[in-house]
Amino acid sequence: MRDTQTKDAQLIKTIYLAATPEKVWDYLTRAEHLAKWYHAAAADLGAGADYQLNNTDGEKIVWGTVLEWEPPKRLVTTFEAGPLGGGETTVAWDLEPLEGGTFVTLTHSGVLAIGDHGPRTLHAIDAGWDGHVGRLRDAVK
Repeated sequence: MRDTQTKDAQLIKTIYLAATPEKVWDYLTRAEHLAKWYHAAAADLGAGADYQLNNTDGEKIVWGTVLEWEPPKRLVTTFEAGPLGGGETTVAWDLEPLEGGTFVTLTHSGVLAIGDHGPRTLHAIDAGWDGHVGRLRDAVK
């Protein structure tokens, strides 16, 4: 059983994409591709840079900083959003080439450590990632 009071709580999603790691990387980091499956980005992501994702009205909904940048293998960012009430979590994307495509692992850490809203927020983020990862699969084709 996980200790829900630590930042070690993790939400993990895996997906196989029929695309090269380089193409998947572009969909995780380039503004023009992020808008196709996730949210509109103010700019491309880059090593050590801050990023901002906006809703369809242009309002900031997700933001953070790129912590690790290893194209096309690993991307780690901080992740903040309004529902987190000012709490900062971490999202890691690990890309592993496989025959004919890429095995992608998304690890979202720290959600349960945020105040009293942890379990409720974790449920919402879990459902959100399900939708986003499905749209990523469709977009990368």
